[in-house]
Amino acid sequence: MSKSKNGIKADLQALRVTLGAYAKQETLEPLKGLGRYLLFGMAGACLSAIGVGFLLMALLRGLQEQNAVFGGQMSFAPYLLAALAAAAVFLISLKIMSREKKRS
Repeated sequence: MSKSKNGIKADLQALRVTLGAYAKQETLEPLKGLGRYLLFGMAGACLSAIGVGFLLMALLRGLQEQNAVFGGQMSFAPYLLAALAAAAVFLISLKIMSREKKRS
């Protein structure tokens, strides 16, 4: 027990301060770490999406410019092939995400 004049009142005040500090330590600090984790994860996801988009556009432009096969009646083929490649990338990423969920 406290040896001050206030006795229980001082002890309760000290308990309140200690519990407040503990609550901040155990809730705010992990949330700050989680915020950094989410920030870097979202930044990585956005940059990866931009990179894949550029690769798909490069595939489309390469198919349009380099192959004379896709001229005339077959001018839709590069778009179809690029869309199929985009669908393949999407399905592969879904497969990887579902595999990660099963592990945890």
